[in-house]
Amino acid sequence: QLFEGLKAYRGEDGKIRLFRPKLNMERMLRSSLRMTLPGFDKGGNYGPTIFAQYEAAEFGCQQVLWLYGEDHQITEVGTMNLFLLWTNDNGEKELVTPPLDGIILPGVTRQSILDLARKWGEFKVSERHLTM
Repeated sequence: QLFEGLKAYRGEDGKIRLFRPKLNMERMLRSSLRMTLPGFDKGGNYGPTIFAQYEAAEFGCQQVLWLYGEDHQITEVGTMNLFLLWTNDNGEKELVTPPLDGIILPGVTRQSILDLARKWGEFKVSERHLTM
């Protein structure tokens, strides 16, 4: 049994107000941990991305390159983390991946690649925004 007691009230102005929603969600999280409920991917609703994948396939592409923001930051490819190995503007060989800034999923494979590449020391390894 989970404890969930979020209250919503309608004010005199007709607007709905929540009473301490953050505290209620923290309490629900604590009780779900006690019940040993598994975690979930809050970004797991990939339904809206399926149409874009179909469109990409019509053009002979296997994946969709996802962009974010006005400057078209490269975020992911399909549902995977993205790495680029290139020669940067300074003439250095560099492995680049977008940073974990709340948009990028912190994948185990992503972290493993970063750790191994840094250990090898054969090229510069960077976590930074990439734009189109």
